[in-house]
Amino acid sequence: MFARALIVLLVVLNLGVASWWLARPSADAEPPAARRAEGPQLFLLEEVPVRQRSMAPSPSVAGDGAPVAASVDEVDAVAPAEVRCFSLGPFTDATAAAAARRALAGSGLRDIRMREQAIAARGWSVAMPPLADRAAANAMAARLREAGFEDLFVLSSGASANGIALGRYGNETSARQRVEALREAGFEAVASPVGEGGSRVWLDVAADSDAVASAARRASGADVLEPRDCAAQ
Repeated sequence: MFARALIVLLVVLNLGVASWWLARPSADAEPPAARRAEGPQLFLLEEVPVRQRSMAPSPSVAGDGAPVAASVDEVDAVAPAEVRCFSLGPFTDATAAAAARRALAGSGLRDIRMREQAIAARGWSVAMPPLADRAAANAMAARLREAGFEDLFVLSSGASANGIALGRYGNETSARQRVEALREAGFEAVASPVGEGGSRVWLDVAADSDAVASAARRASGADVLEPRDCAAQ
């Protein structure tokens, strides 16, 4: 009796295992979680085909194709304002030019530089310094003529009275040659520039426009505003 009941139990268990085996889902069926998923899914990069990667939108472009921000190259492509160069002045000396330069603070100029310009003399004169009196001056003039120096006259007034003028020349070289000739003949004379000589001072500036330069001229008190080559700035 016990053996018969055990055989029946084993048969029932076998029938149950066989029924489960036949009713189980196939191995290639889609998982339930995948069937229930909705919307976009996440994949590993190696799971995405190469062709789909190349078609993906750039991170700098929005989903509707509108650009998100300008690139660095587009920002750098903006052309700078054209710079023009001018000279302001002339100023009588460096002190006056420095005061004008201080007045230009905050004027919008890109660059301000001080430049000194030498002024050539109008000519050169050769003369002997004043002698003791008129008689001494006349005696010296006679000696000069005997030595072959005819271009002379005795000065009769002013600070150089009783001196002897020995010629006027257009450049320093000719005046120095005259002095050397007199020295070789035994006469001492000096060469001096005629005219103001000296120097003038300019402010060389760089501006973005003529209007900025004109305003700078008024602020500095300069009489002249003239264009200047920026390469010489």
